[in-house]
Order: sequence, then C-alpha cells, then structure tokens
Amino acid sequence: MATPSSSPATRHTATATLPLSMRPTTPSSARAWIRATLHRWGLDDLVDTVELLASELIGNAIRHTGRPRHLRLHHGEAPDGTTLTCEVTDGDPRPPRTTRASSPDDESGRGMGLVALLTERNGATPTRDGKAVWFQVLAAAPSR
Repeated sequence: MATPSSSPATRHTATATLPLSMRPTTPSSARAWIRATLHRWGLDDLVDTVELLASELIGNAIRHTGRPRHLRLHHGEAPDGTTLTCEVTDGDPRPPRTTRASSPDDESGRGMGLVALLTERNGATPTRDGKAVWFQVLAAAPSR
C-alpha cells in the first residue's frame, strides 16, 4: 500500500485493486467497480463520496499523466470507526497540483479542492514507478 502508514490501532480487513487504462469507459467502469466493492464490504454510505472523488483522481491521472495504473481500495477498522482509503496510481512521479487559482467561469481546477474538503486525510506518495494519489474517509459502522 502506497498510502501513509496507518495508526497502529487500525486493522486492515480488505484490499481490492482494479487495473486502469486509457479507454474512455475507464471512469464509468471504475465507478461501477467501486459501488460493487463497497456494497460487498457493507460500506454503502460511502459510495457517493468515494465515486465522486475517485473519478476526480482517475480523470486527473488520465488527463495529466496519460499513464493511469491502478485504483485500490483499502478497508480497515479503527477505534473511531471504519476507514476506507482510495488510491490511484500513475506512472508520473510529479506530485499533483493541489491548488490553482480559478475564476467562476473556469470549467476545471476545483477537483483536488473537493478531495481536501470531503476527506479526513489525503495526499500523494511517491512510488518506484510514479506516484499514488490517495484519500481516506471514515464511516461510523458498516451497513450490514
């Protein structure tokens, strides 16, 4: 896992990985995979947020690097609830631009701000062949 080390109290219970490609259908296929995976894990309450933010990271990997690699979801249990970490890896070592001045008429440039606003933690971690851009959200308890 390329995300920062979790608290020692966090117990990882599951990881799922989806290979990504440059096909135009990649974002919609990833959203369907996220819905199915989170449903299987009993995390239905996180689907909308994770779909939105993962779509942003995948779109950025396609648009800005041209080398998307994988989408990974890591499910864990911590004393304060269930953690879900989502990461998108790509083949470009440059960190994402997290802030950009935008005017009200700009059609892009707000995605990483949404990631920061809607997550507990987020960031980018170098990997041996690029980077992983990730975020973490919390759920109070599984919806089983």
